[in-house]
Amino acid sequence: MIEIIDDVIQSGSHETELQSSGTSSSDWFASYILAGHPDTPRHTLAALSSDHRRKIRMRVAENILTPLSILVKLALDRHEDVRLAVAENPRIPRALLEHLAGDESADVRYALSENPNIPGDILQRLCLDENPYVACRAGKTLSLRGGGKVQKLAGSYRSQRRISGQT
Repeated sequence: MIEIIDDVIQSGSHETELQSSGTSSSDWFASYILAGHPDTPRHTLAALSSDHRRKIRMRVAENILTPLSILVKLALDRHEDVRLAVAENPRIPRALLEHLAGDESADVRYALSENPNIPGDILQRLCLDENPYVACRAGKTLSLRGGGKVQKLAGSYRSQRRISGQT
């Protein structure tokens, strides 16, 4: 199987191979491997980013060599698992981090709050998240980076919201 994938990568015939191979388990496996392979060309990653299988799109989002234009597209995916995979990609730019910090899914925001490479101001915003798990995790991440004061600020903000009846 690995030889087949290497042949596909070297031949440059990815789209034809992916389209003609159907939906067999070997096609799924080959697509999955291609989606995460560092030598997969951009046009193949673009094709795989539109795959009907969520796990293939997730794998494209995880690939650190996926171009920004594809990551932006995947950050808008209807499945939160795909957006979560984008959030965990270490190469996403600040604008995309800011967008994902406002994602409707608490799981996506939590994944961001775990990442120690997120800019401090975005982590501070996540400390004030309506979801207590996200807020707490962002505070812990900041504490690990030496930003413990922000965690206390977030805790007092949540206390004020509770006292005023805004839970």
